[in-house]
Amino acid sequence: VLLRFAGMTPSCIAQPYPSTPPRVFVTPTGDMGIKDKHPAVGDHGMIWLSYLDEWRPLDRDNSNLVELVTIIIGEFSKRPPVYAKPAKPQLARASAEPQENQSEAQRLYEVQLAMAMRRSKEEAHLEARRKEDEEERNLRAVLQSQEEARLEAMRKDEEEERHLLALLQSQEEPGWLESSCCQEGLEEAQRQEAQRI
Repeated sequence: VLLRFAGMTPSCIAQPYPSTPPRVFVTPTGDMGIKDKHPAVGDHGMIWLSYLDEWRPLDRDNSNLVELVTIIIGEFSKRPPVYAKPAKPQLARASAEPQENQSEAQRLYEVQLAMAMRRSKEEAHLEARRKEDEEERNLRAVLQSQEEARLEAMRKDEEEERHLLALLQSQEEPGWLESSCCQEGLEEAQRQEAQRI
């Protein structure tokens, strides 16, 4: 990963990222140097931040390159880690030229910083939107599963009700036949008795 700012290129050595925090370096251009005793950058350009010390590889929301770049941008905007080396004396050059170059480099740095911050915000917004969409899909899946379970339960209840009605009807019919047969047998016995008398 390479990020270019005025006079420097912070670079991340990503191996074995993300299981360990990335090692991040500031590489100044030829006309720039690393400031001595900078609170976030060592003599050889390695960046030291508490965010890297507290790196949690399983927590991608709080340990990721986007947030790391945002923190680096914030730190470097308050205290830039590089300075412009004095220009070598040349024939009849105005002494104001290095200062103009430095202010131009500072303006370029500020523009690049603003662009990087905007990109970081856009990426964070897109990530938040992606999470909302995923949560919405999960919720819809849960609701659909619940609705399917409810419909299945209703179908089973209706099936059990039909089965019970069929069972009750099948038990009523033999009783009706039996009582009908008994009635006919009783009438026949009464007729025979009457004939004998």
